[in-house]
Amino acid sequence: ETTEDLDIAEACDFVTRNTAKMSKRARRRSGGWLVACNETGAVIGFQEFFGGESLTQRAAFVSTLVHKYDSIITTICHDDSCHLRRFMDRWFSSIPRLCFPQTHYVLDRFHARTHTDKWCQTNCSPNTEINRPRLDKVNSSACEILFAWFSGFKASFRHMGRLTGHFFVSEILLQRNDWHCNQTSRTETD
Repeated sequence: ETTEDLDIAEACDFVTRNTAKMSKRARRRSGGWLVACNETGAVIGFQEFFGGESLTQRAAFVSTLVHKYDSIITTICHDDSCHLRRFMDRWFSSIPRLCFPQTHYVLDRFHARTHTDKWCQTNCSPNTEINRPRLDKVNSSACEILFAWFSGFKASFRHMGRLTGHFFVSEILLQRNDWHCNQTSRTETD
């Protein structure tokens, strides 16, 4: 087995090896972390990615989340939802739960302004008639806020061994959820 195949398998790139944006290399190299949060900003999942943040790795992550929270996740709000939806509809057509219309892919409000493609505006804009109610009471910048906080730690875990890095990331995200839960319960009682 080649290093490339090992990286792809580790990254859950089970869609196709032809689309992975990873070059063959002697050592695996983490590209960072994919982190998902719910509409309030609580972390619901995370996964390390390798090489570049490819569509295949994002699709595998979304697939894992949708299967884990099957009845809860109906909308994915992402900064590149247009490409992700097209990819999911093409490569996961045999799994309707991952494709539109069972799962909606909507751009977050912050990034939607820069997506000017007609297909993207018609299908993934948060301002369309079908998507507006999906984001009505959602802070679509919650993940951007989480990412800004999480990025402060990247210098620390980038130089750790794999197991130590996974432990560190797990712990700081669990602590973040504890803090988030305490903030939310305080707000509700005030």
